[in-house]
Amino acid sequence: MLAQISGFCKEADCRKVLIIGPKTKINLGVGDIHDLGIEIAKLHLQIAIVESHDATNEDTEFLENVMWNRGSSMQFFDNQKDARQWLAIS
Repeated sequence: MLAQISGFCKEADCRKVLIIGPKTKINLGVGDIHDLGIEIAKLHLQIAIVESHDATNEDTEFLENVMWNRGSSMQFFDNQKDARQWLAIS
C-alpha cells in the first residue's frame, strides 16, 4: 500500500497527503511503530491524518518523531481544518 501511495504522489507531483479515516485501533509494539515510521519516511511525504484512534499519545508521538528524525513528517489531527492548515492547503 505504501508503494501505491508513493507512486500516485510521484505521478501527481504532490508531496502532501491528507488522510481522513474512521476510528481505528492501533495495536503495534514499539518496534513495529519504529519500523513503520522508517518505511513511511522513505516516501518523503508530508502526511496529515484526521481520525479518531485508540492509540496512546505516546504511540502517535513516537511515530511522528521517528519520521521527523528521518526527514519526513506525519501528524495526527482531530479535525480537517487544522490538518489542512498544517499542510498549507485549502
